Amino acid sequence: MVEMKDDDQRILIRAVERGEAVLFLGAGASATSLSETGSKIMQGWQLAAKLAEMGGLDYHEEPLPTVVAAVVGSRISRKQFEDLLRAEFQHCEPSDELTALMKFTWARLYTWNLDDTVTNCRQTAQRLKTFNGMVDPVSPNDNVAFLQIVHLHGEASKPEHGYIFSESDYNERISKGHPWYRQAISDYIGKLPVFIGSKLREPILSLELDRARPRGSEGLGVAFLVSPDKFTPIQLAELEARGIVVISG
Repeated sequence: MVEMKDDDQRILIRAVERGEAVLFLGAGASATSLSETGSKIMQGWQLAAKLAEMGGLDYHEEPLPTVVAAVVGSRISRKQFEDLLRAEFQHCEPSDELTALMKFTWARLYTWNLDDTVTNCRQTAQRLKTFNGMVDPVSPNDNVAFLQIVHLHGEASKPEHGYIFSESDYNERISKGHPWYRQAISDYIGKLPVFIGSKLREPILSLELDRARPRGSEGLGVAFLVSPDKFTPIQLAELEARGIVVISG
């Protein structure tokens, strides 16, 4: 169990009260939400297993990007892949936890998820405006009454704009640039970042963070990671060195 220091707790509470915290949602943030069929939303390993099955391959816990690269286009069509994403990640029912989260005021919200759980939340503190990070230009967010929801890796409902799944997808976006990731790093530096349900293993995020540091070893201020995962002492020390406070939950 990770115990949060009193000073860190005060920093987090003050930022949330002032609407100065930026949310970053990983797959774990949707884990207790429901798909249109009433089952829990697929996590990465479950989607990988399903794709392997569709492609006629045995699944041995390979990561999702590896499975996508191995199956989509060669063993199943792009349309089959997109149909699966729509079926699993459209018309989702947000969990009580996510609904409660949206009753606070946030400076901006970024999500790596393709599902529509956030935009389906009702009784939110702010009016929601959705942006597809793959194609939509960066827009100023100067009205606290609105909350920008930025899908950094695309949306299941808009396959025509593309997704980021495989290593080649990451490499392509890194080479072309991803304006919303640049904005995310600006928010990271200027606001208080709160990561929920993420393992912080996003290549583009890491690249932009490294670009933002004047020196490679220099931190960018405090950030918070809310996660149910257990961390080793070395992992915790590495996160602490990066200025990231871990909250168990």
